[in-house]
This record gives sequence, C-alpha cells and structure tokens, in this order.
Amino acid sequence: MIMKRTFLLLFSLFSLVSLQAENKVSLTLIPPGKITNKVDLDIRGGIVNESASQQTYQVALYWNKENKNALLYETVVTIPAGKAETVKVVIPTKDRVGKNKVIFKVANEGKAYRKTKDIEVIESDIRSIQQISGAWTGIYHWSEIEGKHWNQDIKKMTDDQWRELIRSM
Repeated sequence: MIMKRTFLLLFSLFSLVSLQAENKVSLTLIPPGKITNKVDLDIRGGIVNESASQQTYQVALYWNKENKNALLYETVVTIPAGKAETVKVVIPTKDRVGKNKVIFKVANEGKAYRKTKDIEVIESDIRSIQQISGAWTGIYHWSEIEGKHWNQDIKKMTDDQWRELIRSM
C-alpha cells in the first residue's frame, strides 16, 4: 500500500513538472498546416519565465532536424521574472516543398524545452492552396468569383435558415 501511494505521488509530481515544462514554451505557425511555396511562413515562439528571477534563454529554430545546416534562426533572450517573450521569424518557402517540421528549442540552466509543428509546403503557381483550411468560420466572401459556388443558395435563404446556419458554427 505504501509503495502504491509513493508511486502515485511520484507519478503525479512528474506529471506536474512535465506540464509546467510544456507550458513554458509554445510554437505557432502562420499559416498553420499547409501552404504553397509562394507564401512566407511566419514562425512565432513564445517563452514564459515562470521563475522569481530574471532568466537568460538560448533559442533556436530548426527546419526538419536539429543540426547546424537546418538552423533557421538563433538568439539569446533575457526575460524578467514572471514575464514572457516572443521570438518571431518569417521565412520564404520557395525551396521548402514537401512535408516538413519546425523545431523550436529553448535552453536554460542545463534544461532544454522543445516544441515541434508539422507544415506541408505545396508547389504552386499561385499563393492559395485552393482549400478552406485553418480556423475558417466566416460566411463572408470578398469577390463574386470566390462565392460563385454558393451565391445563388445564399440569396434564397430564409431568416430561420440563416439563424440555423449561424448557430451551427
């Protein structure tokens, strides 16, 4: 019984420490998921200093693997206690076609934290991937060409149908 409780306590502590480490760094890709090689990729890494003192972090961004040839950007940031900092890098995707991975590595006091995100770069003659993706929830379109597939249906919708559509989003 004591062994079981000890194990549960250690497991809980380990989970808590892991959760804290997970929340210490974050990675966002804009646009997320899939883009064409005509669009620049905006990479944003967030670092939170949860300690009671100022900390210095070694930050690196890699493309697909962690080595010198794959290094996109590196810097050192000093963050006051309880504050956060964002590292922002915009890269061209012209020569990066295929399924890829962005790696955000943050090192501090002998510990390293990593976040990774997958990104697919598609060869294209135009900027658009010609799909609705990401967090699209709107029904607004800015050209008749874009809305040609549903304009006639939208014109026929009743007030009740509009209500149902909006509430279902």
